Amino acid sequence: MQLVLEGKVKNSGKWAEYKRHAEEFICACIQKGSYNVNRTPGGLLWFLPWNNVQYIATATLATTVYSIYLEAKHASLNCPAGSATPSDLIASIKSQVGYILGVSNLINMSYMVGFGNGGNYPKQIHHRGASMISIKKDAIPVTCKGGFEEWFHKNAPNPNVLDGAVVSPRL
Repeated sequence: MQLVLEGKVKNSGKWAEYKRHAEEFICACIQKGSYNVNRTPGGLLWFLPWNNVQYIATATLATTVYSIYLEAKHASLNCPAGSATPSDLIASIKSQVGYILGVSNLINMSYMVGFGNGGNYPKQIHHRGASMISIKKDAIPVTCKGGFEEWFHKNAPNPNVLDGAVVSPRL
């Protein structure tokens, strides 16, 4: 899309179609499209039940890049439900990031491991490296099935903290 936006290729044919689809997607994410992306009661974009945050991260990246382009061109995005300024796009992005970081969600839970007020972030992550003790602390070999049964289903925080990992909330 950047090639179209910068005028390096013609805004016609497949390039124009690609740009149109990208703009429709951004409009849907900011709730100004013909068919908007669903949201949770707390306002988080809802694409799919499994690993939803990866889709939110991608959507916010695309929206951020497009807002930078619009700002540089002193332009707005024309959506089916109205015009969106770069500031509108940034406000939408901030709401999603705020939710993920626990600033603006209903339970003040950060979904970034190691980040958040009072340590209010996920402590039991679905991740093999996080859920099993290091071989430096316990050299006894663990089978694949054994790791799942003995470590993953343990009702305790993971022995290894994945600082910076972003996990999807259970909704």
